[in-house]
Amino acid sequence: NLEKIEDFISGWQKEGIVYGKPVGIALASNGTIYVSDDQAGAIYKFSPSTNQTLTKNCMVTGCSGQICSDQEVMTTCEYRETYGCYDQASCEYNEITDQCEWTMTPELSQCLQNTNTE
Repeated sequence: NLEKIEDFISGWQKEGIVYGKPVGIALASNGTIYVSDDQAGAIYKFSPSTNQTLTKNCMVTGCSGQICSDQEVMTTCEYRETYGCYDQASCEYNEITDQCEWTMTPELSQCLQNTNTE
């Protein structure tokens, strides 16, 4: 019984900026879904839950602090210049997308563009 259908792929980009590259999905016997993200070097864990919350407690996670999520995310421990852009960024819950995400500011957008072209 699905409560909502979500466009999974569009969640990895916003305003023309790509935030991830999902390349693999695995389903555990307990219903947990694992998604590998080549761009972030992360594996995201989505656990089935009967408790639905209206807001999420967002946190900065990942070995290099490059992930904004409502749960701990394991990543490889490497550093890319783009990760430095998030040092002053805000990781917040977005009610429209129902996800934790970095708040896009002109400064963050410019930093990401500059580091992606170098």
